[in-house]
Amino acid sequence: MTSVLILGAGASCPAGYPAAQELLPRMREEASRSASVQFQEAWKRWETFLGAFPTALEVVCSCSNPEIVLSLPDLFDAAAEFEDEFRTVGAIRHHQNTGESTVEGIQAYFSSAGRAILSEARAARAHLVECLDWFFSFRHHDDSNRTRTERDYLRRHLSTLARGDAVITFNWDTLVERTLAEDGRWYPADGYGFPRQLVHDSENGIKHSIPARSAPPSEVVVLKLHGSYGWRRLNDRFFFDGPEYLAGFTFPLLDVSTPLRDAHEPTDYSPSDLVMVYPSFLKHFAHPMLADI
Repeated sequence: MTSVLILGAGASCPAGYPAAQELLPRMREEASRSASVQFQEAWKRWETFLGAFPTALEVVCSCSNPEIVLSLPDLFDAAAEFEDEFRTVGAIRHHQNTGESTVEGIQAYFSSAGRAILSEARAARAHLVECLDWFFSFRHHDDSNRTRTERDYLRRHLSTLARGDAVITFNWDTLVERTLAEDGRWYPADGYGFPRQLVHDSENGIKHSIPARSAPPSEVVVLKLHGSYGWRRLNDRFFFDGPEYLAGFTFPLLDVSTPLRDAHEPTDYSPSDLVMVYPSFLKHFAHPMLADI
C-alpha cells in the first residue's frame, strides 16, 4: 500500500524558512537589506499598491495569510480580464446589429479611473511575484551550499518512505526534493508526478537528451499542490528554470556533469517575462501541466 507524507509550512521552519504568516514580513526585511536594486524596487511598488487601498481594507491588505493578500491583485486581474472582454465583445455585437459606433464608450471605459486601478493591480501582482522569486531564489541557492546534516531532521521523516510512496507538500521551497535528490531518490524528470524532458549542454553548446541509464526513476514523487519555486510559465509554455533552479540541485546518480536544462525552456527569455505558479484563494491552483498532457 502506498504511503503518503503530508507536509505544511512547519516542515521548513527548522531549516530557517518562515511560517506562512511570517512570509510577507520576512520578505519586507529581505528586500530592505538586499543588494538587489530590482528586489528593493519591486517590493516598494508592491507596498505602494497596498498603500493606495482605503483604511477600511487595511485588515485585508495586512492579513497574515499570504494567500489572502495574493488574492487581492488576482481578483482585480480577473475583473479586468472579464470586463475587458465583456465590454469589447458587447461593442462589436452592438455595431454589427445596429451599425452604430461605440468607440467613445469603449475609450471611456479603458481610460476610466476604475480601469486604471485594475491595471495597477496587474502590475502590482507582477511585482509581488518578482519579490517571491527573489526571496526563494536566494534561499534555494543558500540551501545548495548548506551541509546535508542541516536537513537530517527532514531526512528522518523521508527515510520512512519506500519506492512508490509520495510526499504532498503545500510549500513553495525545494527542501523536500533537495533532500531526496541528495540520497539519489528523486529526479525532476518524473519526480513531480508529471514527465519533463531534461537535456544537458555539451561543450559546443548543443543540447543533448539525458541517457535513460543515467536518469533512474524517482523512488518518491513530490506533489506540490501550491506550485513551486523554479516552475515557470511564459505564455502557454511551462518549464523548469535551468540556470536558477535546476543548477541548484545535486544528483549523485546522474552520470552527467554539465548543468541540466528543461527541453521546453525558451532559448531567449527575460526573468521579468516569467510567471511562477503561486496560488491564491481565488484560483485554487490548477495543475500547470494539465494543458500540456
